[in-house]
Amino acid sequence: MKAILHSIEPHTTRGDWQSFVDNPSVDPWDAHGSFTLRIGSEGSLGADLFDVNVSTSAAAGRARGKARYFRGILVEQFTAEVVERTLREYVEGLKGNDWQQILDQLRKVMHWEYEGMYPPH
Repeated sequence: MKAILHSIEPHTTRGDWQSFVDNPSVDPWDAHGSFTLRIGSEGSLGADLFDVNVSTSAAAGRARGKARYFRGILVEQFTAEVVERTLREYVEGLKGNDWQQILDQLRKVMHWEYEGMYPPH
């Protein structure tokens, strides 16, 4: 089984991908942001929602906030092209025998919409 990235939505005031594309970061080497991803399995129309922090190395300390470590995905540049490519490569590179195995991998760097509702395996 393989994971498929269906969509990416930035957590911005406008919240749509085109706005993110049209309004690039002032400093793409030192920026971060949060996104909601719709991820499903290959061949399935269904998908779950995942929130992920995306950051450059320079901004990772600010992106993690008060947490002990940064939970998310690092990018070379905080541009729409690099963010989309990196997220797509990460998600679509995940494989497992079933959805639970893929889910376990995703939850290492992303927050699942059902986080905390089900006990960990």
